[in-house]
Amino acid sequence: MESGELSVYLQTTENSHSAPLWIRKGDQGRHWRHGRVTLLSPNSPYQVIFETVVGDGPRRDIAIDDLFVLNGACPPPGFCDFEMDFCGWVNNPPAESRVDFDWLSGESDGDLIPDRDHSTNSALGHFAFFMPLESDREEIARLESDTMEAVDQACLEIWHNVDGWLPDGPSDIILTVFVNETAGLRPVWNTSAYRNTTWIRDRVDYNASRPHQIILQASCYKPTSVSDSLALDDVHIIRGKSCFDIIPTTTPNPATTTTAAPASAMDCTFEQGLCSWVQELSDDVNWTLSNGLQVDQPWDGPQYDHTVGNNQGFFLLLNGSGSKDEERAVVSVPVISLASHFCVGFWYHMLGPSVSTLDLLVETESSEVLVWTRRGTQNPDWINAQVTINMSSTITRLMFTGHRGTNSRGFIAIDDITMHVGLIPARVALRATSVTWVAGVTREAQNMKADHTYGTENGFYMTVMTSTTAQTEEALLLTPELTSTEDICVRFWYWLPAGPYNPLTVHVHRNGEPGDALWQRSGAPSLGWEVAEVTVSSPTKFRVGFKAFYVPGTNTTVKLDDITARNGACSPPSSCDFESGQCTWVNIPKEGGHDWVLASGGFQGPPTDHTTQTAEGWFLLSSSLHQNHISPAQVLSEWIQPRDPTSCLTLWYHMDNSVSGTLKVYKRSGTSEEDLMFSSNSSGRSWTRFSQSVETNNKPFQLLIEAESTNSGFIAIDDISVTPGLCQVNETSLGFVGCYFENGTCGWEDISVGQFQWMRGKNGSENIGPSVDHTVGTELGWYMAVKPERGDQMSPAAVQSPTMKQASATLHTTLLLQHVWRGYRRAERGA
Repeated sequence: MESGELSVYLQTTENSHSAPLWIRKGDQGRHWRHGRVTLLSPNSPYQVIFETVVGDGPRRDIAIDDLFVLNGACPPPGFCDFEMDFCGWVNNPPAESRVDFDWLSGESDGDLIPDRDHSTNSALGHFAFFMPLESDREEIARLESDTMEAVDQACLEIWHNVDGWLPDGPSDIILTVFVNETAGLRPVWNTSAYRNTTWIRDRVDYNASRPHQIILQASCYKPTSVSDSLALDDVHIIRGKSCFDIIPTTTPNPATTTTAAPASAMDCTFEQGLCSWVQELSDDVNWTLSNGLQVDQPWDGPQYDHTVGNNQGFFLLLNGSGSKDEERAVVSVPVISLASHFCVGFWYHMLGPSVSTLDLLVETESSEVLVWTRRGTQNPDWINAQVTINMSSTITRLMFTGHRGTNSRGFIAIDDITMHVGLIPARVALRATSVTWVAGVTREAQNMKADHTYGTENGFYMTVMTSTTAQTEEALLLTPELTSTEDICVRFWYWLPAGPYNPLTVHVHRNGEPGDALWQRSGAPSLGWEVAEVTVSSPTKFRVGFKAFYVPGTNTTVKLDDITARNGACSPPSSCDFESGQCTWVNIPKEGGHDWVLASGGFQGPPTDHTTQTAEGWFLLSSSLHQNHISPAQVLSEWIQPRDPTSCLTLWYHMDNSVSGTLKVYKRSGTSEEDLMFSSNSSGRSWTRFSQSVETNNKPFQLLIEAESTNSGFIAIDDISVTPGLCQVNETSLGFVGCYFENGTCGWEDISVGQFQWMRGKNGSENIGPSVDHTVGTELGWYMAVKPERGDQMSPAAVQSPTMKQASATLHTTLLLQHVWRGYRRAERGA
């Protein structure tokens, strides 16, 4: 043993001959190395012992220096956030280069240095920094890790930041990762870093069959002047896992960034441009490579991207209105060496009152096929999609197409596109009994043009298999066996066919026996995919069963799609505070209309929601400021199965002013059976409660809420609840009923009994009032004014509000004007 051995032991009063906690053997190079070892002795005092065994070769010196103890366990091998130093990493460039990484912070002097690190996101944080010298030869800097044990699989995570004098584009610096084993350096990954002054995350899979080191190399060949720099931070080696197994988590406005490096030529995070994706020349407009810093208003684009998770990360964006209807933006990529079936994963974000469609298409040698589509506004966050593509024809290209029209308002964004061979892993295994449920495709002649998951003929759903039997037969679809100590909310989408007998019921099955129906639906056929939620629970193991029937002579049967479950009970049917989404309320597209949008304070609506009374709270908003006509927006509840003959509906609404439009609430018993329950064009610029008993006679019904909006103001709704039984008082309750008088008197009435009376007027008509009103400030605006009559005595003019509720007392508000007409006296003096 030429170089010797250094070991670290933990010795206690109870154990004086423990195994070494840390050991190094052999030549460790010319550098001081950083050793770390975790000390743990919770019950006994201890000593730390350093033991050396001197070698017999000429290089047998062993030295230690700078001993210190810090609270907490040591970080894992290879980890470094560079806050204190280079940790166990050392500069070890090739002899011909002798260029080192520097240890700097955001406060360091110099050009092209990041103004903040990644670990702390501040100027006080540190990182490793490389800037090549002005030279006519290649400059190489290397950071070398401590020696680590063999590993079958590991994921190396690094964050890098590149800056340069030139604008965005590939850098002259190449970052390479080597594994250093006995046989020498083995490259496992490299990238030509991209100048965008953003911290970017790279993940690299590797393995090593023997003790090894990781080498991080920055290289640059620059025969002219210095123009680029590279910074590294937060190096982390996750042993025993592949990078694919590590699921990134992002939240709105996180403190740090989370960018993953592309894994194939077709994958793209858009942090370094379009990768292999190209803008099509045959479309009408291009997608924009954008980030949150370029977004001024909530409906102009996402505030943060999905990859990085902050306003500096990039995504593809299509927003605003087009110069013509059916304007298209297309970005495509050649399909390279993929099998006949593969999975496309991506994240999309669609938000706004008039958002068109986003399509994923595949191009074969003979045609274009639509495989996935979404239309209209979605939840206000990045949403993941996984699409299996399985075709017999050779696929040549993939395309994302965004659409917009002349009246579009909102945006479509996409980010983090990935592809891998194989099908999407199954999430839930369902078991069919009795008459079989089968995986159906949408090419059946059943007026079914799309499944719910993909929205296209490429998707699948479950449907009851038709039969030649002469008897009605039951079909039962069961989930896997479940165990839960709390309630579970099961959500599913279904399609009910037309016919005399078309029930669908949901049960809990214990020991193979079904319980009573927890949810049921029959009667009115579905006009599209409908959603429902049902709460299930059991003290013992159970399955959830979906029961339907096949009726002889029919060729259409019940269909199911997108069955999901979450912990906790569901909200009561159609009840929603919108804090976690739209619950089971679904937008209904209308010709010339727009969508209700899930919004919070600052979305051109109320400054706060009703639930939390804060700007961060959520509500549904109808806004058609971008339209030049009255525009409808409809949102429909799930089917409500009442337990009592009467239910109580309560909701809160907010209207900006009396010219915002009209809010209507309908009770819907069938496709053409709608009863108007409520209509209003004012809320007095505050959240106003509407509460009314609904006669149901124990028959299922839906609620339809419609806003007929103008291009002035907004209409918002929040905190919808449907409860069994009568409302305590059928009322619209608010503190004060205001009115702008633009569309009427809002229920205010003249109750004058003397010589004068209040009248609604404008432009000083009939010599009443000023030439302009206060609301709109023009001669077109309306107001209330007193109509004069001759008289010689004091006489009141009174106008009274509609009935209001405060606590439990009924009250009116009366505006009283005492007025004595003296015009004739002024006329006499003038004569």
